[in-house]
Amino acid sequence: MHRKNFNVICTLLIGFFLSSSCTKEERQSKMAGILEFSIPSLAKPFIINQFNRSVYNPDSVHYTTDLTALKATFTLPPGATLKIGDVVQESGVTVNDFSKPVVYTVVAEDGKTMHNYTASILLTLDPKAVTWRRLSAEGFGAFQDASTAVFLGRVYSAAFTLNSSTPNTWGLYFTGDGNAWTRVRAADDKKDSIPLAAHGRLVAFKEKLWLLGGLRKDAVLNTIWSTSDGQAWTRSDAADPSTRWSPRERLNAVVAGDALWVIGGNEYPANGNPAVSGKALNDVWSSVDGLVWTKRVAAAAFPARSNPAVFLYKNRIYLAGGADNNKQYLNDIWYTENGLEWKQVATVTPPPAREGYKILVNKSQLLLVGGTNGANTYGDLWVSEDDGVNWKQITDPKDSRSLPADFPKRAYYDAFTSGRTIWILGGLDNTSPVKEIWLGSMN
Repeated sequence: MHRKNFNVICTLLIGFFLSSSCTKEERQSKMAGILEFSIPSLAKPFIINQFNRSVYNPDSVHYTTDLTALKATFTLPPGATLKIGDVVQESGVTVNDFSKPVVYTVVAEDGKTMHNYTASILLTLDPKAVTWRRLSAEGFGAFQDASTAVFLGRVYSAAFTLNSSTPNTWGLYFTGDGNAWTRVRAADDKKDSIPLAAHGRLVAFKEKLWLLGGLRKDAVLNTIWSTSDGQAWTRSDAADPSTRWSPRERLNAVVAGDALWVIGGNEYPANGNPAVSGKALNDVWSSVDGLVWTKRVAAAAFPARSNPAVFLYKNRIYLAGGADNNKQYLNDIWYTENGLEWKQVATVTPPPAREGYKILVNKSQLLLVGGTNGANTYGDLWVSEDDGVNWKQITDPKDSRSLPADFPKRAYYDAFTSGRTIWILGGLDNTSPVKEIWLGSMN
């Protein structure tokens, strides 16, 4: 063979192999997607949305299911690989934690084309869960006392600090969202400011907002103020003492049935000191119009106490804890179906003996938050799931009800539920006012 022909043949062969190599690279698939996906242990079908590259189960898994170690099976285009970070996934073999969304990366056969898919496992709602969040660090300001009610679609708070040697500070505030608060320059028909006293009780009843009783430097009051718009207030003083509860502060007020109820409260404290409680009362009064009152019980079966938790649950009025007139902290629980007859709950594992806390209702659960036993102020959570018979402290951060680590200690605060939301406002950490406002979203 001539050398010239040999060179030509070599050139043609090299060109052929180069051409074949390029063709082979061009034929490598650029398909990067998840074609099929399942987690056999869950026995639920999964949908792959190729538009937003998401993978999920339309039929929710029960909220108690352990998602921390699951194996997924999947089908990919020929030659493609699946990774989480740098870890190559093997169908039916690799174990992953699905308690949070998992981001998969599909790498096509060409090694260059890739797409991310987010796999999420949808759970049924935990009926016990409460999602807590701090709404406002400043709230409506720093006060020793604040009483709160929902009225006309707003949250109103009557806040007051009673000082012995310096001027008092007070304010009536409202908010629509809990973040932005507006002060209402409110006054009554006698041109006195609202609120006029500390430790009164704000309550919404029959399309009006009511402010009941309270403490001044020189006296406790049985004055009642009411408003239809939050701005213009009307003052009512009892012409006949028999038609109204005696002057008091820290009174407990609750709307039950078609009536407004006042339960106990405290007489004038020594030297008018707002930091201590006067003699505690255990009488019970009710009113169908907020102005004319009927004494239902002169001395209820429960011992007189200061700063108990009073709440509605299963069409009953409940009263729990507080401190008696000997400053003994209590952990008993009482209830009434008619306001007249009070029965004690036969607790087996009682709640802590404290005062100045609230008990909030979440379906069939009772949630007790914070309070004080005199020596310490607490920022903890106790729960009863059997109508107050047994209580347990929630300490596991994985519990769906647990309070965040930065939830502040507080006592003598106000709290309520509105719809499926818990509001916690004001209060004291020992003697320091707590300004933070917290919400708890219930499922």
